[in-house]
Amino acid sequence: MTKEERAEKWFRNVPHAEALNLEARKEICRRVAKKVMLVSFAVLALEIVLLFLFDKETIFNDVGNFVINGTPQELYRRGADLTLIGICILYLPLMALPLLAAVLFRKKEIPSAVNRFLEERDKGEAREQWATDDDWKQLANQTGRRYADWGMDIDGEERSDGFTMADVRQQLAALKYDKRDSIYIWVPDRINVDDKFRYNYVFIYQGDRFARFDVEVFTIDIAHNNHMITYKKENLSEKKTMETLQNLLDNHAIPKLQRWKVLADCLIEKSTDAGNYKAIVELLTGGETYLAQVEKCIAAPKQYYMDHEERYEDRGMDETDRNGDIIWIAIADEMLDSGNAVELDWKETKEEFYLQMQDLAGKHNLELREEWLQEDGDIPTWCGVLDGKWEEQGFCIAEFDIDSDSYVLFICTCETLEKLRKLGDEVLRTIDLAQEM
Repeated sequence: MTKEERAEKWFRNVPHAEALNLEARKEICRRVAKKVMLVSFAVLALEIVLLFLFDKETIFNDVGNFVINGTPQELYRRGADLTLIGICILYLPLMALPLLAAVLFRKKEIPSAVNRFLEERDKGEAREQWATDDDWKQLANQTGRRYADWGMDIDGEERSDGFTMADVRQQLAALKYDKRDSIYIWVPDRINVDDKFRYNYVFIYQGDRFARFDVEVFTIDIAHNNHMITYKKENLSEKKTMETLQNLLDNHAIPKLQRWKVLADCLIEKSTDAGNYKAIVELLTGGETYLAQVEKCIAAPKQYYMDHEERYEDRGMDETDRNGDIIWIAIADEMLDSGNAVELDWKETKEEFYLQMQDLAGKHNLELREEWLQEDGDIPTWCGVLDGKWEEQGFCIAEFDIDSDSYVLFICTCETLEKLRKLGDEVLRTIDLAQEM
């Protein structure tokens, strides 16, 4: 039986077990299994001691006679197999009691273990099991400091006012009990790993063992800003994870990454990217009207940023952003300015979606009726409806993904979208059907 199968079997009909994830169940199974073994051996040992005390001579003589002299004719006629069966029958009562005790103990202990686990989770105990009193006092004295310049993103929810180590510990507890999926932590100032690479951000999530965390550190090259190396350390304890983060926050000290696993080593922007960006613009509707502007951005991204600084700031960008990000946003903005794309908030109303898309549909002589769109739908759903209506003409609605809460939508042929999708992959960007985004 695998650990997963055991976790499924042992928790059947156990109250509140549905509140536990698989890792928590496996951890409880591991703890209970140790206790079950101790109970079984204890009962067996007690039986043997009692038998030995009350009638040791009879017990051992009977066994010896049964094995050696008890049934000689049977031994020779049927062989040793029958002897073994006889021994099993003789000792079956001796083995049955420990097994029965183990089963009864497990059935009683599993619900108790679940309740203890849930109580610990619900209380949100701040004190770590690994901490001594001195460790705890030292850590508690440091938890009040606020790291105002640092950023934290918890499952897509960004904290803009900084955080404390108490906040970090609270979020790690949420990860441990499956209330959160991941934590990102980054700093606006540069922290150099060495003379070639600088720290970008750290990513933390639950490891494959309970109360253990996988930590990834993302670094990016200083000179060209286009080479990223991601390091990973698996199954760090809570204490080690906290120490790593506190050292990073307090001392701007990066762990010795040479001892970490290299998870990814890639060029974010290759020498061929300029040609791919141009090819994308040439395929976009009306791309020839703003290709020259995009070429200026490709040739001098930082200068283009300075010329359009306010526009980039409105998107939460600054001059430290990568060249590829600057170029990608330049293409999106030029496409919007030319009237060949629309930008809609993710929660846009049906009426606004209809009005905005009507102009784009007209450019391609495509019919668009408001009654086709359901009132309680959303942008991907409405785009899917229109894709179905325009399928015979070979058109679809695509999204130019800019990694925000809004949709940049444009209309193109399905054949063109396939080419754009492949070119987007080349520059590590996404252009795809809006209904699938």
